[in-house]
Amino acid sequence: MLMAVRDAHVAVRLQPLADGDYLAVSGPRRETVRVAQDGEMLYVHNRDGMYALRAIPYLTYISASAETSGELRAPMMGMITKVNVAAGDRIKTGDIAAVLESMKMELRIAS
Repeated sequence: MLMAVRDAHVAVRLQPLADGDYLAVSGPRRETVRVAQDGEMLYVHNRDGMYALRAIPYLTYISASAETSGELRAPMMGMITKVNVAAGDRIKTGDIAAVLESMKMELRIAS
C-alpha cells in the first residue's frame, strides 16, 4: 500500500501472520502490527500505540479533467517492469511511459 504522510509517500507491504497480525515492511524497517477497519478508517496498532488512517477508495484520484501536475498514475497496483522515459523527457499524449505487471498481465501506462 502507498501511504501519504505529510508531504511524503511511504510504501508499506503487509505480510499476514497468525491471529490477525501483520508484518509491516517499509524499506529496511520491519514491525509487527495489528490492523482493524471501521468504515473508511484504518487503525494500526503497534508496540508504540495506535494510529488512525483514512482509507482513500481505489481510483478516486482519476478525473475526467486534464491535470498539469506531471504525475502519471497507474490503473491498478503492480510492479513497474520497464520505464521508457527519463526525468525531463518530453512525451506526447499516448506515448508509453512505463510497463506495469499485475496479476500476470502486462499493462502499458500511457501519458
